[in-house]
Amino acid sequence: MRLSSRIVFCTVILLFISALSFAQVKDKSTFLLDGFEDGNFWKTVNESDLEWTSSNMATECSISTEWSTQGKKCASLSFGPMNKVHQSSFACTELFEPDWGKYKEIIIDFYNKTDQKISVNIAFQNKENWKWTVCKSATLEVGENKDVRFSLTENIRDGKNSKCEPIQAGNELYCALIQVIGNNKGGTLLVDNIRLIK
Repeated sequence: MRLSSRIVFCTVILLFISALSFAQVKDKSTFLLDGFEDGNFWKTVNESDLEWTSSNMATECSISTEWSTQGKKCASLSFGPMNKVHQSSFACTELFEPDWGKYKEIIIDFYNKTDQKISVNIAFQNKENWKWTVCKSATLEVGENKDVRFSLTENIRDGKNSKCEPIQAGNELYCALIQVIGNNKGGTLLVDNIRLIK
């Protein structure tokens, strides 16, 4: 093998090793919380063991193959018409990763099947003192909304809408909620690829 060929070959190997190392680091910083390939671990609040159901307009939570961004399945979240006093909450009490204090944000892919913008947020309850934390809401455009980010450390509020400190590592969660909020005519959101990011 000539010297120039050896140099090219070694360069390719080094680039491959670098790319592999980067991929490994990236994998370590991202935890796939749910891709909906192994079943449905989410319920409407009305179907869960959470005590509050008043003003909740969530009607159905199921698995669908209509759309996905990883794997072949997604969650389908349906809700009725809402005004500012309503919310539609979908709960998971069987979290694959209950220690969210190790992460800085949660990223989710949505498909908004309605004909209007929809506001959503993430809320979660810890086991230590049963307090709620609510992330700053995001607005979904009609259609596909990939990589919607919710900070777990900034602009977060407690259950009474007061500023609060981020949850600490080791303080495991009892449940997490995907919540539809604000005025809307009702409809369905598709959800996939829920990731926790360090």
